Amino acid sequence: MRERLAILIGVLLFLIFYLGTAYWNILTPDDLYFAHNLKLGGVMPAVIYEYTHWSTRFTSVFFNEWFLSMNWKWMIPIRDIISFFLLFLGVLTSLKRYFKSKHLVLQSLFYAIVLFFSILHIQESWFWHCASFTYGWTIGASLLLLGLVRRAYSTWRLVLLSLLSFFIGGASAPIAIMLIIITVLAFYFDSKVNRTYLLSILLMTALSFTILMLGEGNGIRRSMLPETSLLSSVWINIKSLGRLYLILLPKKLSFMLLAAFFTSFIPNEWKFLKWDKYQALMMFGDLFLLTAIYHWPIAYTMGEIAADRALAIVFVAYQIFFIVIAWSIDLKKLKGLIWLFPVLMLILCLYFLPIHKTYNRAVNSRYELLQDSDVSSIELERLPSSGFYRNAELTEYGHLKKYFELKDDPRLKD
Repeated sequence: MRERLAILIGVLLFLIFYLGTAYWNILTPDDLYFAHNLKLGGVMPAVIYEYTHWSTRFTSVFFNEWFLSMNWKWMIPIRDIISFFLLFLGVLTSLKRYFKSKHLVLQSLFYAIVLFFSILHIQESWFWHCASFTYGWTIGASLLLLGLVRRAYSTWRLVLLSLLSFFIGGASAPIAIMLIIITVLAFYFDSKVNRTYLLSILLMTALSFTILMLGEGNGIRRSMLPETSLLSSVWINIKSLGRLYLILLPKKLSFMLLAAFFTSFIPNEWKFLKWDKYQALMMFGDLFLLTAIYHWPIAYTMGEIAADRALAIVFVAYQIFFIVIAWSIDLKKLKGLIWLFPVLMLILCLYFLPIHKTYNRAVNSRYELLQDSDVSSIELERLPSSGFYRNAELTEYGHLKKYFELKDDPRLKD
C-alpha cells in the first residue's frame, strides 16, 4: 500500500511537470520553417512540397503540418499531451497482455514515465515539435502495435494495426525496416500471433516505406550530405555503435539502473523469474544485433553526422532490458526506497518549471517588443536558459528571422 502511494504521488508530480513543460513549450527554427510551408496553400501542399524537396517522411510531416495549421496558443501543449498519452497507451496495451492487476493503469503510467526519461535527449523526442512525430510518436505507436498484435482477432484491431503500421513506415525508415524484419520472423516462427495481423502489418509498413524511399526529396537531401558507400557505412556503423556503448549509454546508465531498481517493487506475474547470466547475456546479444541492424541504414544515409535522437527507440529497448533483469531480483528489504521516486519528481518540478516559464515569457516579450517597435534597429538582451529547449537556441537570430518572415516583417529579411 505504501509503495503504491509513493508511485501515485510521483506520477501526479510528473504530470504537473509534464503539463507545465508542455504549456510553456515554444516552437524552434525548424518548426517555423515547416510552418512557413503552410503558405503554399495548406497542409497537403506543404506535405507535398516537403516530400519533393527535402523530407520524405510524409506521415510524420503530415501531422507536423496539421498541428502547425491549428491555433498556435494551444497547439503545442495539446500535441505534447497526445505524445505522452500515446506512450502510456502503448505501455498499457503491452502490459495488459501479460499482467493482471487492478492497478494496471497506475503501473502503466509509472512504466511510461520510466521509458520517457530513459531516452538520451528527452527534449528532442518529446518537446521539439517537428521531431516528436518522427521519434516520440513512432515509439508510442510501436509499443501500441506490439501490445495489440498478440490479441484475438477483431476488425477494429486489424484497422488500427494497419494505420499504426502505415504511420511507422512513412515516419521512420530504420524503425520500418526493423518492423518488417520482426514481422517476417514472427510469421515463420511464432504460431501464437494472428497471421492476418502480421500480413496487414507487413503490407502496410512496406507500402508506406516504399512511398518514403521513392520521394524526390531523398535525392536532394542525399546530394547535400557526404557520399557514403556500403563498405564505408559498415565502418561508420561500427564507430557509431562504439560511441553508443562507450559514451551515450553510460551517460544514461545510472538513471536507467535506478529506474529499473524502482520497477522491481511493482507487483506483476513475471516477478522472480530465474534469469541466469547466460539468459541475460543472450538477451543483451540479441539487443546488440538488433541495434546494429537498426542503425546501419542511418549510417548509410547520414554518414558521420547522424543525430543521436535517432537512437531514441534503442534506449527504450535497453531500459526494458534492465527492467526485466530487475524483476528477477528480490529487493523486498529495500522497498522503502521507492519514496525516492516522488522526491525526484518534486525536485524536477521545482527546478525545471520556473526555468521553462521564465524562458517562455522572455521569448514572448521579445516578439512583442519587435512587433510593437517601428525603429530600424533594436538592442536585445540575451535570452535566459531554456532548460529542456536546447533546440530553441540553435540560433537566436535565425529564430527571430523565421518568425518575422512568417509575419511578413521585412526588418530581419536578407
